[in-house]
Amino acid sequence: MSADEHAPNAVTGEFLVCLADEVPWRDVRHTVDTLVATHGGTVMTILETLPGFGVRATGEQALAYAADPAVGAVEESRRTR
Repeated sequence: MSADEHAPNAVTGEFLVCLADEVPWRDVRHTVDTLVATHGGTVMTILETLPGFGVRATGEQALAYAADPAVGAVEESRRTR
């Protein structure tokens, strides 16, 4: 993902951050708190079963999340019909 790439139906400034497989479910909230304190943004929701979270962030912050070893993937949120 680059700061200039946008998915179809993307919601600008909103991202889904999926945590790395190595993060145990019992550590999801702590990991989210640590990531947001490190990279910035505003948590919209925490998805413990995914595990991951929705965050309002800049493209630059999203790239920082994607480079963090605690993160498995970052995707721009999308509108659904």
